[in-house]
Amino acid sequence: MALELLDRIHVDVMTLDIEMPVMDGLETLIQVMHSHPLPVIMVSSHTDKGAKKTLQAMEYGAIDVVLKPSHPKDYQKGELEQQLITKLLEASKVDVKKLRAISKRMTGQLSPLPLHAPKKTIIAIGTSTGGPRALQAILTRLPNTFPFPIVIVQHMPAPFTKTFADRLHGITSIGVQEAVHDKKLESGRAYIAKAGAHLTIEEKGGGLYMFCDAPPDPGEYHRPSVNRLFTSLSQISNVQVMAFVLTGMGSDGKEGAKSLKENGNAP
Repeated sequence: MALELLDRIHVDVMTLDIEMPVMDGLETLIQVMHSHPLPVIMVSSHTDKGAKKTLQAMEYGAIDVVLKPSHPKDYQKGELEQQLITKLLEASKVDVKKLRAISKRMTGQLSPLPLHAPKKTIIAIGTSTGGPRALQAILTRLPNTFPFPIVIVQHMPAPFTKTFADRLHGITSIGVQEAVHDKKLESGRAYIAKAGAHLTIEEKGGGLYMFCDAPPDPGEYHRPSVNRLFTSLSQISNVQVMAFVLTGMGSDGKEGAKSLKENGNAP
């Protein structure tokens, strides 16, 4: 019925539950993106199975996800509604055709990075809506000889960051993992910030270490925050940062990028 309605009415945003009778969310999404491309938000459970299917949905074109409580006692009145409203408003501004075009253009050779050898170099990436597809397109094209560590903030609820990192690890030449507190960064590996925890980088004993326990600031919406990651890197004097903000809505990353430029960390 919903698919038939798309032929007759204009739809700005669609929500799809992963688990649905007759045709599940993934099958419906594939048909929607083929015949009527539009912003789709998946509604998923907290389970590992739900996380894997949701990541599949993002590969097929879904742009975001809302977690539904796994048990009635976990439901807090107004929290789910507010989260859904916020994501619907953001999704209504997304041009899905452009997102799909970006992924298609990500072929061929990567452009050389303008790096300067004297400093330690780290790649920092921040992304939100539409990010999983863009990250996959980038990371799968890096060779196993890639010489720098990569730190990533992807706005994504738990438990998806661990599942997402594991999935990327299985299809890339570089190693990909969820960030681990007080662990030294290794060249040629990518680290994805854990959902619900800020990722910051500090220098210790001549190496770069990641920390996942930064306390939240009042009024802070994103956790992890791209601004937090970029700002922490701007405070390390002898590191060069290649910082990228990919897809998504909002301004997370703007102030952090400004700090990197002002402190001379970014070329």
